[in-house]
Amino acid sequence: MCAQAPELQAREQESSVDFDAFISYAHGDRPVAAGIQKGLHRIGRRVGRLHALRVFRDATDLTASPDLWGKVTDAMDRARYLIVVLSPRSVASHWVNKEVTHWLQERGPDQLLFVVTDGHLKWDETTGRFDPDRSDVALPVLTEPGALTTEPFYVDVTDDAPWDPRAPLFREKVTDLAAPIHGKPKYELASDDVREQCRFRRLRRAAVAGLVLLTVLALAAAAIAFDRQQEAESQRNEAVRQRNEAIALRLVSDAESMLAGARARDDVRAIQETMAAQQISLTPNPGAVLRTLDALASTEKIIRTGSPYFIPTTGNLDDLKRAAETSRPVFSMALSPDGHRIATGGIELRVWDADSGEQVDLPFRTDRGALAVAYSPDGHRIATSDVDNSIQLWDADTGTPIGDPLTGHTNDVRSVVFSPDGRRLASASTDTTIRVWDLETRLSGAPLTHDGAVLDVAFSPDGHRLVSGSDDKAVRVWDADKGELVGEPMRQHGNHVWSVAFSGDGRHIVSGSEGVVPGAGAPSGLTASIILWDAETRNPVGEPLAGHEGIVTSVAFSPDSHRIVSGGSDGGLRLWEVETGRQIGPTLLGHTGYVMSVAYGHGRIASTSFDGTMRVWRDDRQVGVGHSWTEPTTPSGAPVDGPMLAMAPDGRRMVRADASRETLWALDLDEGSAVSLQRQSAEHRSPLVVAEISRDGSRIAFALEDRSIVVFDADSGGVVRVVATGFEGAISSLTFSADARLIAAGSEDKSVRVWDVVSWRTLGVPLTGPAGTVSHLAFGPDGRRLAAGEGKSVWIWDVESARPIGGPLQGHDWDITSVVFGADGHRVISYSGDSVAVWDADTARQVAQPRAAPSFDRFAISPNGKFFVVAEGLDLRRFDALTGEPIGSPMRAHTSVMVSSITVTNDGRFIVSGGADQTLRFWDATTGEPVGEPLKGPDGWIIEIHVAPDSRTVRAVWLDLNNSGGMHVWPGPASWEDELCSKLTEDMSREQWSKWVSDKIEYDPPC
Repeated sequence: MCAQAPELQAREQESSVDFDAFISYAHGDRPVAAGIQKGLHRIGRRVGRLHALRVFRDATDLTASPDLWGKVTDAMDRARYLIVVLSPRSVASHWVNKEVTHWLQERGPDQLLFVVTDGHLKWDETTGRFDPDRSDVALPVLTEPGALTTEPFYVDVTDDAPWDPRAPLFREKVTDLAAPIHGKPKYELASDDVREQCRFRRLRRAAVAGLVLLTVLALAAAAIAFDRQQEAESQRNEAVRQRNEAIALRLVSDAESMLAGARARDDVRAIQETMAAQQISLTPNPGAVLRTLDALASTEKIIRTGSPYFIPTTGNLDDLKRAAETSRPVFSMALSPDGHRIATGGIELRVWDADSGEQVDLPFRTDRGALAVAYSPDGHRIATSDVDNSIQLWDADTGTPIGDPLTGHTNDVRSVVFSPDGRRLASASTDTTIRVWDLETRLSGAPLTHDGAVLDVAFSPDGHRLVSGSDDKAVRVWDADKGELVGEPMRQHGNHVWSVAFSGDGRHIVSGSEGVVPGAGAPSGLTASIILWDAETRNPVGEPLAGHEGIVTSVAFSPDSHRIVSGGSDGGLRLWEVETGRQIGPTLLGHTGYVMSVAYGHGRIASTSFDGTMRVWRDDRQVGVGHSWTEPTTPSGAPVDGPMLAMAPDGRRMVRADASRETLWALDLDEGSAVSLQRQSAEHRSPLVVAEISRDGSRIAFALEDRSIVVFDADSGGVVRVVATGFEGAISSLTFSADARLIAAGSEDKSVRVWDVVSWRTLGVPLTGPAGTVSHLAFGPDGRRLAAGEGKSVWIWDVESARPIGGPLQGHDWDITSVVFGADGHRVISYSGDSVAVWDADTARQVAQPRAAPSFDRFAISPNGKFFVVAEGLDLRRFDALTGEPIGSPMRAHTSVMVSSITVTNDGRFIVSGGADQTLRFWDATTGEPVGEPLKGPDGWIIEIHVAPDSRTVRAVWLDLNNSGGMHVWPGPASWEDELCSKLTEDMSREQWSKWVSDKIEYDPPC
């Protein structure tokens, strides 16, 4: 307990003194000086005062100055005492010695105090100095005879590191220094210090108690305020959530209305609004994304080329010019021979990257326009027709002009085209002529003349003929070498012929017109016509291809000559089959203005329109968002066909054989490559019985008729191992462990064997117990247990001990067709046509057995092992994998015959089902609700579905009633948003966000 110390009278300070003490020290002694300063500040300090003494130390009180010594001496002159820290470092310091020298000269030895650290001092009474031979911390000035009149006072703090004033011994030594500065005896200063400390503690306790009370009151008030704030914030958040959900629903509704034609179509806006709805909603709607994606399945890219162009009704030339300069319309287009670039002509020539949709930065002149545009066969030149009726050649790689313009036409040049060998150029003009230019001499022969404006011209694939279309309603074929008309004009069209094209095989010509075909009625308006001609006889082939309304502005053949694409003033594109004349798939919709030009090449179609956009379309997406898988080819270029022997669980690797099963191929489905499995030695040329691919796709195993197993490296195709199994019966089943380190095989001799694929040693003895053929095998997740299906029974073994866990597990009435482990390894699920049974893998006890009537058709378990799905007729049913209890209601999946395949995505979010109705469906695995609409699939039953581990790709194997089939591919859920955004080259602007979404929601670009 502290005793009350008597109050001491404060000493008066002289007005000329600013510091009670000045500390002189070497920088290496800074911790000592700092400790002394803190102690002098605290010892004897009265409550309410900041410091007991005012102490100068350069680290805390000295500011930067060019006159440093002047600053130091000024501070010393304003101090009452000088405290000097003596150490080997201060002895080596010029500044400390200089400061003490100044003090002695100006003030003398009085009021000079010393602190010793890391050394010793010895006083020489006879000479009035510190003995230089026995003092290792005495400054040079202090070893001069007569420097001091008597031995000065000092304290030794060598052993007091870290010089904390709260340490009792160090505090006592600092009190020795403080007492003379305070002008009090040490005991009196110590008593004052104790009294002030006790007083401070009492005040602190009182303050703490008051603060505690205030804190409690404040916390109570804050808690009440916080609760109210939380409630208000919760209400505000709920209001914001409801607002956002309402806006998201509106955006989805708007997008689907635009795509369905219920309101003005704008595909760019539909995509952006669909994606914006996903961003602002706390419960995103993947079904909306999938519906939008499927509605735009044929659209690969939408490229903004300008603003919508409306032809002025005045017909005034100045009005036409102003409208064109404002909207920058595209009148013509050409696809480069490699299909990766598109050139567009209008008031300027521009080149675009067909893959990214970005404009290629090339310095084409834009002051002369480009009414027509064409690529040379080698892709290195571009031809354009200018507004002055001339034709300019350009270097397609650099954007620079090649030579002077070709002149001769007297009116607009509507079409230019290179000959297949690139040595000639044909041009068609509204001056009623066609000119053929020799690009080496840059001269043309005599013009070929129509009776009206020539609107289009095209070379035959051999370059010896030309076909042209004119507003004189005729199609003409010309000998390009002689400049002569071949036969009579073809006059079956009833109006202007806007576009013509030769097929790549030279067998056909196609022409597009406007208006009514003679003899045909058009009750709903002018039905535009397309006529397919025999190029040799120049006679029509079949009936006109009717479907467009208005004008067929452009036609083109596919590279293989089997298809025709047409575009018209109705804004649609149509694909036609050359052999039958039938339209292929639905009309490609999306443009909202005249389609002015189409091009076809390298699996893509390009089109331009007066709606201010250019589109790139996939010609293999006519049945929806899915597409047929292209068979890989062998290194020699031959197709890989034949029966599928096995497919990896993730669908990325497949094994095929030829009809004799002598040649085996490992197909990488992502890369489209094929590797031959080298069955070079006679010992593994026995016929194949069972094939299996490891989960990671790295190993492929075959069980052979001679009871051996051959393991291949899937990447190289080389044999890793040939295993002589020792079975006495044929191999009936084969499986890898999850990590591909173990392989197990079951046999008709009623046993199972397990091998380590590193050492290729058999693990233990054969696993026995079954009474019949082991038909199905599955490893547990860690490879320590193995389950098998044998007839109507299930067996579970401990792999290491080779002992069965329990006896045969029985409960099925039909033969088992599949056994799998749950993800945690504690459940085994067996499936037969009549039931699915759940077994405890530790106790061999049956947990549950869901039954269905009349049968279960398909089965799949989620990768996390939490639930499984069965197909019963047209329905899907979910069950808890731990309890076997049903989850939710049955899900009506498909519309015809049965659900023919099901699987679950790797993240467990979606169930995917395929049906005999030739559709694929996605389901929310948690709610059981369908995601989007059924996706159109191939012309057959979907019998297997494989989802990539990252859920970006879904592959399905299908089979038709003629036992022929193939594979179909769809984008997986993880890629839907990316696929949708990839169709755009522009994002929603802030202004559009404010207008279409809300100005109350912070702008966040949807894509």
